[in-house]
Amino acid sequence: MSIVHTELSESIDRLVANPVIARLYREWQDLAVGDDLPAFAAFDPEARPTLAGHLMVMEPGDGAFRYAHYGFRIAAAAGFDMTGRLTSDFRSEVGAFFERKYREVIESGRPLYTVHHAEHVAAVVSWERLIMPVRRRAGDRVIVCYNVPLDRKAEILDGLMDASMDGIAVLQPVRNDAGGIDDFRYLIVNRRTGQILNRDPDSLVGHLISTVYPEANSRLPVYREVMETGEPQQFELRAEVEGEPRVFRLSTVRAGDKLVVTLSDITEMRRMMDQLERQQADLLFANETLQEQAENLVSLVEDIEEARGQAQAAQRFVADLMEAVPVPLFYWNLDGTLNRANRHYAAVYGQTTETIVGKRPEDILPPHVAKFLREHNARLLSGSETNQMYEGDVETAGRGRRRFVVHRALMRDPADRPTGIAGAMLDLTDEYALRRELERLASTDPLTGLYNRRVFMERLEQALALFRRYGQPAAVALLDVDHFKSVNDTYGHDFGDKVLVDLARLLRGQVRDDVDVVARFGGEEFVVLMPETDEHGGCLLAERLRQAFADLAFETPAGPRNFTASFGVAAVIADDDVTSLLRRTDEALYRSKDAGRNRVTRAGSPPPGPATAIC
Repeated sequence: MSIVHTELSESIDRLVANPVIARLYREWQDLAVGDDLPAFAAFDPEARPTLAGHLMVMEPGDGAFRYAHYGFRIAAAAGFDMTGRLTSDFRSEVGAFFERKYREVIESGRPLYTVHHAEHVAAVVSWERLIMPVRRRAGDRVIVCYNVPLDRKAEILDGLMDASMDGIAVLQPVRNDAGGIDDFRYLIVNRRTGQILNRDPDSLVGHLISTVYPEANSRLPVYREVMETGEPQQFELRAEVEGEPRVFRLSTVRAGDKLVVTLSDITEMRRMMDQLERQQADLLFANETLQEQAENLVSLVEDIEEARGQAQAAQRFVADLMEAVPVPLFYWNLDGTLNRANRHYAAVYGQTTETIVGKRPEDILPPHVAKFLREHNARLLSGSETNQMYEGDVETAGRGRRRFVVHRALMRDPADRPTGIAGAMLDLTDEYALRRELERLASTDPLTGLYNRRVFMERLEQALALFRRYGQPAAVALLDVDHFKSVNDTYGHDFGDKVLVDLARLLRGQVRDDVDVVARFGGEEFVVLMPETDEHGGCLLAERLRQAFADLAFETPAGPRNFTASFGVAAVIADDDVTSLLRRTDEALYRSKDAGRNRVTRAGSPPPGPATAIC
């Protein structure tokens, strides 16, 4: 992995686009007199309140630098705070690299600009920074560094959305007082969706489907069903785009409490399928003609041979056409054998057309796929379905698991007699991965795998709505790992992350599956929502969680070590909203902290005594 994309030590103000970096560099030059460095006071974060969030101050030490100041904006983007820690805590190639660069800047007395890959930060792709040596009153040299994200993953994802050839829209359900879904509101609409719907994307965002795009009202029942069951659905949509009729596959999937809708242009595939059907009909008609000629003109061998040649040419035409189409195509006979297939279909299963034509499903496909195929063939042949479309994963040869949507139809001759089953497979692996990534990013905490704060707040709103409407009780427990900063300072952030991950696993294992909601609330804070639970029940669970964590031993260089957590518990009461409920829970937590930690306190009660007592 490349660490630095850019490194400049001269003419930084002319070559760097960031105006803040250019201005800081000029200020440093103006204040530097000969070999004498500018005074630290000119760049002290306390003297630069508007820039303090992006500044770091590093003091040289024995083999490493100490972070005397770590700007809050840097910490927010990075997801951790290095104040008081050492550069050697970054046990990586990037950490060792910057220790060398800080040392070079101290020794050379000249600023340095770098752009580097963000190895330790999930939300940032790369950083740009200006490293400046300065002099403190005592005469010692320190580093002041201006550090800002250059590329964020969210911005890259936005770019992918905007560049996608598929339409992608995120919809938010609009619920009535009874909790039912009356409508959907556009939250995110990419450029391609606007083109397909013949609307400006900005005119859709924030508005209800029923008001800005009435044509979609007929699809609202489908959207509701997907939200209620969680089962994705697909169907075809015909629309006119830039004056040309197009056919789209509309796919809907639930992502948390949102609905993700994708529109994929399958016009060309549909045209090819129609053309194949017409060619098959022509071929069948040609075969019938040959049979009639054979019966009536037995003596005319030349004519028979000519007609036979025409039929062979027609068959070759169909075969060539199938090979020219860049998607897997197939045609099954009524007796269950494969009549023909193109090389793309054979390659899916690691075969060639020569090895699979004439074979039965059991000879070509995995057993479960062959069984599935025969069941679907029977539906087409029985007349209960005229065509089929389904989506699923296929273990392909050499390419691993791929996601396909399959279109199949029963073919008939001019006399309306079934002749076989034709179909095509469309690879949707990349699109499916994007849908899954969007769903994951929207709902989980990247370190612990628990729900994130946004999902928890939504579930809490739902619990409050059930309390107001039906009087259904609910309780909330907020917990905070005691002295967690000391854990990080003593054992390092990797060990601190392990404590958080193991605590998250413990919490998940102690609560009710599919009932209670466990989320990471921020830093070392976790929160548990307990539906259908009063305050006493919430306290009992919180005490069980407190004791289980206190009993959990962690291996350290000094031997096994146990840690504790403090809890605050509150039950929903009349007139509660999210803010008031969380405020009461937080106040109970801090009473546990003030009373000595490692205990459970309920809202409105004095803190308990020893750690073995419950609220």
